[in-house]
Amino acid sequence: MTGLGIALMAALAVAVLVPSMLFADRPVPFPGLESGARNAAEHGLAKDIDASASNDGIELKVVGFVADETETVVSYVLSGREDEGVAQNGSGTFLIDADGQSYRSTRGSADQNDPRYATAVFPPIPAKAGTLALEMDGLFIVSREIGRDVKEVSGKWKVEFDWDGKKAPPGPLVEIPAAPQAFGPGSIFITSIQQAATGTVVSGTLEGFSADAIQSMDCVAAPLTAAGGASIPWITCREGFGEGYRSFEIIYPPTTGRVALNFVLGFSGHGPPGTTVSPGYQEAAGAIATFELDLPPP
Repeated sequence: MTGLGIALMAALAVAVLVPSMLFADRPVPFPGLESGARNAAEHGLAKDIDASASNDGIELKVVGFVADETETVVSYVLSGREDEGVAQNGSGTFLIDADGQSYRSTRGSADQNDPRYATAVFPPIPAKAGTLALEMDGLFIVSREIGRDVKEVSGKWKVEFDWDGKKAPPGPLVEIPAAPQAFGPGSIFITSIQQAATGTVVSGTLEGFSADAIQSMDCVAAPLTAAGGASIPWITCREGFGEGYRSFEIIYPPTTGRVALNFVLGFSGHGPPGTTVSPGYQEAAGAIATFELDLPPP
């Protein structure tokens, strides 16, 4: 697993709780870090869901769903056994599509003020109408008091719900500068930028690097700089896939206007077993490439 893969798995970690939490009796649509899904919901591109399943005194309820060509996002609530703490998902969270194909969650986050409400993100699924299911294998109950142990709850929670197979329509493709940017010993290309319903998706390739070096890289993305100087961090970043392991894909929150896309070269050393990074690549760490672009509304 690359350093990036480890970072994505870490994103599934249980959220930090604040003592003396006050819970609101209201659904929070697509809470946590998923500003893109919330934006899609505000524009009527998400589907309201009301389906639930209970096990061992804990209810899992699906309350929202949105899908586009880049990812699939499920908004859910975990409730019950509040006298013991707050139920939260473990690492075994899956979405099952209409054909029975299972997809593991790539990341997830919870509402900071009320962590019963949370969001799970999955890879894109086929646009096929039918019954989907959100499935969790094991949960945790986290005490609201600092210093107390986390309690593991075994079992399975599976919530089925219907989907019409309609994805949020893609937004415009952004015109890309033809010239690549020098990037250490190699170069970096942006091949496309898609304004999707759930975020701004930047795709590209890395040239002039060995496969080992690419698989050992940290995420090349740095926060983009928006008009006015605001810094916008990326949501997800993956690289080292496709032909020659040269491709990368970065998802930012929905962003428009004049921006500077910033890339920084770094090597974590967490590539697959047997991969090596030559001293020449290591010496180039810290190299920066910047693309300035105008991003239209989705």
